[in-house]
Amino acid sequence: MDYDENNYYYQLIQLVGLLYYAGDVIGRFVEIFAKPHIKVVLISSVINVLITTITILPVYFCTAGNISHATVAEKVMLGYAPLLGLVNGFIVSCAIEYSISQVEPRLAVAVVLLFLYLGIFAGDISQLLTSGLDLYLSSSQKDCSPTFV
Repeated sequence: MDYDENNYYYQLIQLVGLLYYAGDVIGRFVEIFAKPHIKVVLISSVINVLITTITILPVYFCTAGNISHATVAEKVMLGYAPLLGLVNGFIVSCAIEYSISQVEPRLAVAVVLLFLYLGIFAGDISQLLTSGLDLYLSSSQKDCSPTFV
């Protein structure tokens, strides 16, 4: 991969992240309409994490193994990221509203912040592991360039 191709994929990753967070913001605004039962919020949160893990990791490793699959991965992630963000934003806003209405507000804010920090920490750890695996996979190739940057 040359510099222009690496730059293109870097910009694509940034665009996918932007679309995800745009969907997340829209999902938080959708929460004003109807709030599902708390069990539905919990179950949908678990399902959202499973769907995200089950779909994103194979797309990543399929692309890391063979860069010719990148065009398919582009289309999948550009369409999929806003949907994941929308669902995540809706779930998070419902969970925050439930926690505030049933617990003392200061405790609710502390719990939400704790889980936010835990999520950021888990995301950093998974990013480090994924980039380490990507570096390992790319170092076994002849040109030693990152496979998916």
